[in-house]
Amino acid sequence: MFAEKQVYIGLVCGAVILIIVYIQSRLYNAKHDKTFHISSFSSISLRNEQRLFQLKQKYLLTNLELFSINSTISSNNTKRLIYRCKRICGGLGDRLRGIISGFVLAILSNRHFEIDMTYPCAIETYLKPNLYNWILNNDKQRKPLQVFLYAIDHNKELMTSLRRTNFIEQWLKYDDIILSTNIDMVTPVLTNKLIKHTSLVQMIYEKKIIPTMNNLFPLLYEILFKPTNIVEHKIDNILRLVAIPFVIDPLCEHTITRPISFEINTIRFCINRPESGRGNSVKSIYRYRGKKAFTVADVVICVRCLCLRLNHLAKSSLLCLHIRTYSNPSNPRDPMVPDRLHTAEDMCKYIGTNSTTTILEKNKLQIFVASDSAKAVSTILQYFPNQSLSVPGPIVHIDRPSGKANVCDGFSKVIIDFYLLGECHTSLLTSSGFSAMANRRRLKPYENLFMYQSNKRKIIRCDDSLKETKWESINSTQYIYCTEQGKVISFKHW
Repeated sequence: MFAEKQVYIGLVCGAVILIIVYIQSRLYNAKHDKTFHISSFSSISLRNEQRLFQLKQKYLLTNLELFSINSTISSNNTKRLIYRCKRICGGLGDRLRGIISGFVLAILSNRHFEIDMTYPCAIETYLKPNLYNWILNNDKQRKPLQVFLYAIDHNKELMTSLRRTNFIEQWLKYDDIILSTNIDMVTPVLTNKLIKHTSLVQMIYEKKIIPTMNNLFPLLYEILFKPTNIVEHKIDNILRLVAIPFVIDPLCEHTITRPISFEINTIRFCINRPESGRGNSVKSIYRYRGKKAFTVADVVICVRCLCLRLNHLAKSSLLCLHIRTYSNPSNPRDPMVPDRLHTAEDMCKYIGTNSTTTILEKNKLQIFVASDSAKAVSTILQYFPNQSLSVPGPIVHIDRPSGKANVCDGFSKVIIDFYLLGECHTSLLTSSGFSAMANRRRLKPYENLFMYQSNKRKIIRCDDSLKETKWESINSTQYIYCTEQGKVISFKHW
């Protein structure tokens, strides 16, 4: 009898070891395979590496040398183009539009691009250079000849110059071009026939790349930016929560706040020390179900929970909501837009009440919500208490902060929201430059994309089959193009 028990234990342990080896090989392959689909937890740095790899393939670029001209820190003799934001210059979406515009103008004019953004907080606190060093050279001995170009919301004279003149030659006499803008200058400037000789324009047309801000933004953003270590850590903490499934077995309830690696380590510990509650490794192992020692049955349960979790992760999906309400108690300095008052409630009804038109199967759905309204966030979290989450921190408009909220903490939250909105399987958005740009960072930005039409209280699905060439040619100046083909719900009839 004792011998049979030993054989049984040996077989179970052997099977568990094989499972661990298999799981670890799958996790290793997922980490190193450049084509894997991001559905479970991986760090934001790994996700961004995957994103940049796919963008390089999309744009048929064998290297990024063209975008790395003068990418080292500038010297006193280097001609520069500096994006500046030291006072009101728009929200994050506006600023990114201005930054990308400045970057393209710098490449076209063969200047080193730098960013001088200190309002309301220094950008270097949250974002750092990725492939291009845009850090401002503050050498006090430098006495450059400068020209200031201010184009917040509009500057007809400047835009005409960028469209119709050889502005590159006009700028040659200046050492520094200081640009403050929130306008899309990329789309008009790349149609200027007088600069078609530049390397960037030639490459764009040779590769048949659509020459618009919307199309180029994902690539140029990844070239310029990656989150700082502090921001990356906060993003990863949220991604871990997103990757953890709901409680799918009472015996596995203890796993809901722990990473998968914990289960693997627990199983290892069970095998190596099946009857001991002591040892160096026990300090890092959760005492499963309150026991001081592990049994074969505990090992089997650990394996079962791990397999259930991995299976669930492969099937679960992340739905992202962005709710821009304009003036509200969290954001009182914005203009009033009455049409946006019912946005959160309408989205909840759309997701949760009509089985024929729900975006995703509810038992596989996790919801991330970002908004300029604490009330809107609270509405979503209360309606989906076990499936929804948001980034903690004060809600602020970085261009018009108000109240006693810590503005820099609010700025950090905005950056984290922006990154997370780029990791969604499905997006349901209100009209906003912020979420439109964040959505462009999704690996498949047109897949499962929904828009809320506030004037009609209607949610429509953007046409997945719409070709990007058609989208860009029709809609290069708008945020997101949606057709009303397919299923539409009007909440006025509810």
